[in-house]
Amino acid sequence: MSGREDPNAAPQAASELQETNTMLPDITTGSETELMKELDREYRDRSGLTERRHYSIFYSRIPPSPLMILGINPGGNPATWTMPAGADEFCSAWQHDYVDERYPIQAVMQPLLRKVLGIDDASLRRIPKTNMVFRRSQGVSKFQEQQSGMTMDTALKEAAPTLEKIVRRVSPKAIIFEGLDALAMFNRTFGTGALGSSLVEPVTTPNGRHRALIYSVHELRTSILPDPIVACALAHPSKYARRAEFQTAETDMIDRLASVGAILRAMGPSAGAT
Repeated sequence: MSGREDPNAAPQAASELQETNTMLPDITTGSETELMKELDREYRDRSGLTERRHYSIFYSRIPPSPLMILGINPGGNPATWTMPAGADEFCSAWQHDYVDERYPIQAVMQPLLRKVLGIDDASLRRIPKTNMVFRRSQGVSKFQEQQSGMTMDTALKEAAPTLEKIVRRVSPKAIIFEGLDALAMFNRTFGTGALGSSLVEPVTTPNGRHRALIYSVHELRTSILPDPIVACALAHPSKYARRAEFQTAETDMIDRLASVGAILRAMGPSAGAT
């Protein structure tokens, strides 16, 4: 992998995406939701958690898709968080947090994905969303306190077997990481080598005495997928989306992920969506 920007990288990736994913089969409602329930049971057994206030895995269905989104961990105070009454935990009607819920990251990611990919909400529902860690906290700094002393790294190892099954099923050619730490966590867990230089000039923004990184792109090789993936890493969207530099990231993703959007538009909404 070259550490320099390669002007041919995006077109080559586009070709591979188009060839691999255009004919992805649809997934029946029953088989996929049963798989999601089984993954949830496996995680409960491994973690010892029995209450949803402590963890969350699914924010969408998990069909094969050319793109998925990975954050760091679920928000919320596990001491007080409650599952809404009658919630469909396994998205049987193709519910998606970025379409059906309202919270700060959603308010950024829904319009961003629509614009970058040129899709509507029906196609957005096909983009799987989950996190690197499944245990809740009100921010990374409070994780250990709110999860009874468990470190984030321990929770990452705990979630990894479930996350691996999800990523293998989705088999993405590109991943958008919400939070730069999410990319680092993914590469530590599944990567086959050190993370190389960004394929684009890293986008930064003023942040006190230093500049904060807003956006970078990497070619990432993993132990769980046969081909390299395009990894687009965004600084935490709810914090930096209003910065002018965020528009530079958006512009790059429009070009870089053009074939992903084309595939999603061609696939259309799932037959099981309501």
